[in-house]
Amino acid sequence: MNTTASQPVSGTPWSPEYERLTIHCSSCPTCTAVDKEGANLARPCAEGRRVSAEYRQSRRGG
Repeated sequence: MNTTASQPVSGTPWSPEYERLTIHCSSCPTCTAVDKEGANLARPCAEGRRVSAEYRQSRRGG
């Protein structure tokens, strides 16, 4: 069983949309903002919302 963090269990590469989403949301100061206890504030920026919508649309096949 493949447990590599960079690929899904099936061994197929991540989709380009998923890669854009993870790269953006892991590096954007707005998307990664946390409160004083360290909990994510869940406040994506405009670009985060756009790449998230793009990823969701790709999962639907369109």
